Amino acid sequence: MKNRIVFWRDVPIDVGKGAFDSFVKHWHGEVLVVSFHDYPEERKKCGYTNERYPNVEYVTLEAEQFPREKAFSILRSESGSIHIFNGIRGFNQRCLNYLIRYCKKKGEHPLIDVMGERPNGYGRFWIKEIKQLVYKIIYGVLACRYGKHIQCFFAMGKRGVNVYAGLGFSEHVLFPYMYCPKLEEVVHSNLVSETVKFLYIGRFNYSTKGLDILMN
Repeated sequence: MKNRIVFWRDVPIDVGKGAFDSFVKHWHGEVLVVSFHDYPEERKKCGYTNERYPNVEYVTLEAEQFPREKAFSILRSESGSIHIFNGIRGFNQRCLNYLIRYCKKKGEHPLIDVMGERPNGYGRFWIKEIKQLVYKIIYGVLACRYGKHIQCFFAMGKRGVNVYAGLGFSEHVLFPYMYCPKLEEVVHSNLVSETVKFLYIGRFNYSTKGLDILMN
């Protein structure tokens, strides 16, 4: 095993910057962050950027002429590293398949970890019921296919652990995890202003963000 960790993500480290910053400072090896896309422009305007650490390297696949081939070449050269996938669907699944097959040919066992949010079950009652049925099928298949290869699964909170356990993943590899943004110290002020200010929560959605409660 190499003393190196490879993060596979849709975009570079964003809402988990605080946890990542702490991890990097405690990890005595090298870290490679591979993202399929760069930060979206709205995130860049909010100050999101790849922070520099002496032991961290960043690769953005969409900047490469042949993104898929670049990803597979990284998987080959880093087959002995620890791989942390931000989910196991979409392009991540293709990378997982490639890594597993490549290690099998070499007679090695891939070191695979996963970080994942709960499957989205929001919506009206009948939509929730349909989603739950579909997710049970999809994630049940994924659990059977990849469960034996996953050494550690970081799910969002205890509820996330329970959900993924119910979908077929082993409780022995499931651990609760939370986003940890890197926040600046808040300086309190007693200044009074008549300027109207808005707090943007992320999505203007009552069912997922509780926006109605905040407005009230």
